This record gives sequence, structure tokens and C-alpha cells, in this order.
Amino acid sequence: MAMRTRRRRRNRRRGSAVVEFAITLPILIMFLIFMWEFSRAEMIRQTSATAAYEGARQAIVVGGSTNDVEQTVTSIMQAVGIRDAKVVVTPSVITSATAAVEVTVDVPLAGNAWITPLFFQDMTIHSTMTLLR
Repeated sequence: MAMRTRRRRRNRRRGSAVVEFAITLPILIMFLIFMWEFSRAEMIRQTSATAAYEGARQAIVVGGSTNDVEQTVTSIMQAVGIRDAKVVVTPSVITSATAAVEVTVDVPLAGNAWITPLFFQDMTIHSTMTLLR
């Protein structure tokens, strides 16, 4: 008699484990997707900051031009798979009399998400670097 009762309890417990798994699995998967997307957004933010810095370094070198800056930033962004990055160099013409160069990189997150752009519909990462010549 006691053995039957134990067996019934164990069988009921097995069913509750399946129900708990069915409830927690979607939550776990959603958490992993959020984590994946936010890590991608952080990678894009870090890459755009690095690209703005490297572009500004390219501009302050003697003989550096706006075209050199744009090529440097674009190559860094393409290495990571970032698309549609907008690069703005101020001043637009770099001469020997230019005192400082500012490079701004804007990256839309909607076109650069890995899983779904649902979380970052209208967000843009904005990075600016100013270096003196």
C-alpha cells in the first residue's frame, strides 16, 4: 500500500516538472534573445566609437583628407558587419591651417540587429571624436 502511494506521488511530480519546464522555457529563451540583441547593440556602440577615433586619427595626420577618414570608418564598420553608417567630418575640407577635426558616426540599430529590430526600431548610436592637429 505504501509503495503505491509513493509511486503515485512520483508520477504526479513528474507531470509538474514538465509543466514547470513548459512555463520557464519561453521565459529563458526570451531572456537569451534580449541578451543577444543588447550585446549586439553594445558591440555596435563600441565599434562606432572606435571608428570615430580611428577616423579622426587619420584626419590629423599631415596630408589626411575627408575621403581618407570616410574610407577608414567604412572599413572598420564593414569588418564587423555594420551597414548604413553615416560619417560626417567637420571641417569638410582639411587643410594645414585646420586646428581640430571632428568625426561623427551615426549607426541606425534597426538595420543592424541580428535577430529582430523590434527592440531598436528608431534608435541610432551616435559617436563623436574631436582631435587637435
